[in-house]
Amino acid sequence: MMVTFGLTAYVWTNPSEFRWATAIMSALGLPMLLLMLLSFIWPIGGTFGLILSIVFVAVSCLGLLTSVRDVLHGLSEDQAVPGAFILSMSIIMLFWNLLVLLMRLQGRD
Repeated sequence: MMVTFGLTAYVWTNPSEFRWATAIMSALGLPMLLLMLLSFIWPIGGTFGLILSIVFVAVSCLGLLTSVRDVLHGLSEDQAVPGAFILSMSIIMLFWNLLVLLMRLQGRD
């Protein structure tokens, strides 16, 4: 929740376009999807799995940042339901990736 509030405050006070974040997410989207599918078939563990989880959390934070920006600056006031759906999906993805990272860290002890 604190990440969401912090990103919302940042977007609200700094109404920039975040083109760099969108470009990074576009470049990493397909390779990350492929790695997700491969990790279901062949589990990725060890140091590479931990680094992969950290990258997934970072990209999830970027996704939440761009989603908050899109909702605050791109949607009109009568589009509350689509805005809530967009933000909910971004928060769920961040939570999922944080949970996977914490499970990987727990297994390394």
